[in-house]
Amino acid sequence: MKSRWIVVADRTQAHVFSENKGELTEHSGLLHSQSRLQDRELENDKQGRASFAGESLGGHGYAAHSDAHDREAEIFAKEIVTHLHDLEKHNQLASLILVAEPRMLGFIETALPKSLQACLQSTVRKDLCHIPRAELLLKLKELL
Repeated sequence: MKSRWIVVADRTQAHVFSENKGELTEHSGLLHSQSRLQDRELENDKQGRASFAGESLGGHGYAAHSDAHDREAEIFAKEIVTHLHDLEKHNQLASLILVAEPRMLGFIETALPKSLQACLQSTVRKDLCHIPRAELLLKLKELL
């Protein structure tokens, strides 16, 4: 049976709900533990070096924090989309609501194939992953 599906995600986790006749059911939770790693654990290469005019010694190291964490967020976004695509293939997805912090939502939207884009009912640019479950369910019901 086709239902409306709601994904609430951040860079490290995603909660997947279905809605049928106003009732929300959580079906699965996806975790991406790599996004919780420190920069040094994500990057195998040495940090880059930057030198500035007038410096006679060395330069300064800089971290590629956003690059490494963005790559992991993009990987996780693709995992979320793969999960949604499986729902679509099994004829379970009627429409879709995505709720995520703005940057993660952008990664998910970029990864959506046209078939899932056509199912997209709305998007909400908020990080709701870390609020208490009862409050989350209330906020999601407001979206319906």
